[in-house]
Amino acid sequence: MELRKIDPSILKEDPHNPRQSPVIPALEDQLYANIKAVGLIQPPIFKEKNGEFLIVAGARRVRACIRAGLTEIDALYTEHDDRTTMMHSFAENVVRAGLGTVDTWRYIEAMAGADWNEEAIAVSLNIPPRTIRRLRLCGSIHPAVLDQMAKGDEPNESQLRTIASALKEDQAEAWKKHKPKKNERTSWWDYSRALDQRRLYARDAAFDDTLAKAHGIVWLEDLFAEGDQDNRYTTQVDDYLGAQHEHMSNTMPKKGVILTLDSSGDPKLPPKAERNYGPPRKGDILGHYVSDRTGKIEVIAYRMPEEQAKSKAAGKKGETNAIAAPIEGIAVKTRAPVTQAGMSMIGDFRTAALHKAFAEDEIDDLTLIGLLVLAVCGNNVDVRTGIDDEVLRVRGRDILAARIAADGVLTADPETLRQTARDALRIGLSLRDTTYGGNSGMVARVAGVAVNADRHLPTMGTEEFMACLSKNEMEAVGSANGVLPRQTGKATRAAVIERLKNETYVYPPARFALNKDESEVLADRAKSAGRFAHSLGNDGDGDAQAETDLDTPPWDEPEAEAA
Repeated sequence: MELRKIDPSILKEDPHNPRQSPVIPALEDQLYANIKAVGLIQPPIFKEKNGEFLIVAGARRVRACIRAGLTEIDALYTEHDDRTTMMHSFAENVVRAGLGTVDTWRYIEAMAGADWNEEAIAVSLNIPPRTIRRLRLCGSIHPAVLDQMAKGDEPNESQLRTIASALKEDQAEAWKKHKPKKNERTSWWDYSRALDQRRLYARDAAFDDTLAKAHGIVWLEDLFAEGDQDNRYTTQVDDYLGAQHEHMSNTMPKKGVILTLDSSGDPKLPPKAERNYGPPRKGDILGHYVSDRTGKIEVIAYRMPEEQAKSKAAGKKGETNAIAAPIEGIAVKTRAPVTQAGMSMIGDFRTAALHKAFAEDEIDDLTLIGLLVLAVCGNNVDVRTGIDDEVLRVRGRDILAARIAADGVLTADPETLRQTARDALRIGLSLRDTTYGGNSGMVARVAGVAVNADRHLPTMGTEEFMACLSKNEMEAVGSANGVLPRQTGKATRAAVIERLKNETYVYPPARFALNKDESEVLADRAKSAGRFAHSLGNDGDGDAQAETDLDTPPWDEPEAEAA
C-alpha cells in the first residue's frame, strides 16, 4: 500500500460496498464531531478502477471528512485485485468490535489525567457529559467486579450507580456471595440489591414485628423526619423485600396472583393479558407484586381476553388468495405512531384523570354549568357511560335525580347540587375505548383542559405503554428526552424506560389539549351545524351541503387508526 495526500471529495463509494443499509444518523453525527475535533486518525483505503478512485474501506470516514470541510486527507492506495479488496471491505464492516464500558472508562480516565476536562472529552468523542459522568463511576468499583464487566458482562445504569455508591469493602464482601461460576453471567440484580443502601420504612411494610424478627431486620430511627409518622427504617433491602414477599404469599386472596418483575422492575403480566390502568372493574384479575423501587406491595388489575371464535374455514364463493396490486396515486398505509392497544390505554388514562378532577378538584359554578352542557353534547349521551362504579353505571341517573329531587322539588342546597353535578360529569364524560360507544369524543378533551385533568395522568414511561409505540415514535420520544437511538427498537425502548423510570412521564399526544388539526375539525363541524340551522329557515327546502354534513355528528371525534 502507498500513503497519499488526496482530496476526499474525489473519492467515490464502491457500488459493491457491503454496507448498503443506511447508518443511524446519530452515529454519523458522532463520527463527524470526532473528526472535526481531533482530525482523521485512521486513513481510509482506496483503489483505482476505470479512471475513478473507489473507496475500499472507510466510506463513513470520507463522508465525515467532506462534511467537516477537509480538503486534503491521508489515504492508503492499494493495487490488490477485486477479489482481495472485496474481502478487505467486508472485514472492515464485520470483523471489528467497539470498546466495552470498562475499556472506555480507562481511556477517559487517561484523558482526564492528561488535563482533559469532562466537557472537552464529551465534545471530542461526541458523547453526552452525563454518559462521561456515568462511565467515571467505574472508578468506585471493586477491581474484581471491573474484571467481570470487562468480559462484556455488565450491569444496567441503575445497578451500576447502586454498586458504585457502596463502599469497596462492602462490594468485595458481597462479591464473594454473588460471584458467578465459570462461563456463567452475573446476576447483577441480586448483587446490586445486596449493596443497596436505600432506606425502606416500617410504615410501608405490610409484615408484622414477628416476621421482621424472623428475617433479622433491625429498625433504626430517623431523627430528622417529621414526628407525626412512623420514622423507623432499615437499609437491609434484601431482608425487607424477602419479608414483604413472604407476607404477600401468606395473605394472598383466593383469586389473587403473584406477578414477577422484568429487568426494568415493572410487573410482568401473563401472555395476552390486558392491563386496566383505571380502577379495578368487575371480572378483573388482581396481580400482586413487591415493587423493587419502593419496597411496597402493589396491586394492579388486568383481564384475560375471551376465547375468540374459530374462524370459518372456507371463504365466500368467488374469493381468491390473490393480492391486489396497489393503485397508483393512493398512498400505502403506514404503521400509526401508537397501536390500537396504546390508544385504548390512553383512553383509560384520560378517563381516570378526568373523573378524578371532577370528583376532587375545585370547580367554580359557571365552569360546572358549562361542563354539564358539554356532557350533554357528548357522543355517548344515551348515556353509555365509561365510569367504573358499578352502581352509578347501572342506576346512576336515577340515583342522581333522587338525590336532588327526592320530594319532587329541586333541592336548593348548593353542596348537594355541586356534588351531584360532579357525579353527573363522571357518568356523562368519558374517553374510554369501549365496544359499546362509551367515548364522548373531543368534548371530553375540552372538559379535561378546563379542569386541568393533565395533573392526574399517570406515568407512561413503562414497558406496557412504550411497547405500543412504533419504532420511529419511540426514537422521537428518546430524542426528546436525551436518549440516542440504539441498534434495535427494543434496545431503544429499554434505554428510554431506564431514563424515565424515576419521573412521571406523560406522552405528549395523550394530554387533553386538542392539537391544531383537531381544533380546526371542531370549528368546521360547528360551522356545519350553523349552516344546517340556517338552512331550516329556507322555506323548508334545506341546504344539500348541510344535509350531507349531518352524516358526521358535529362533536364526533375521528377514530385513531393503528396498525
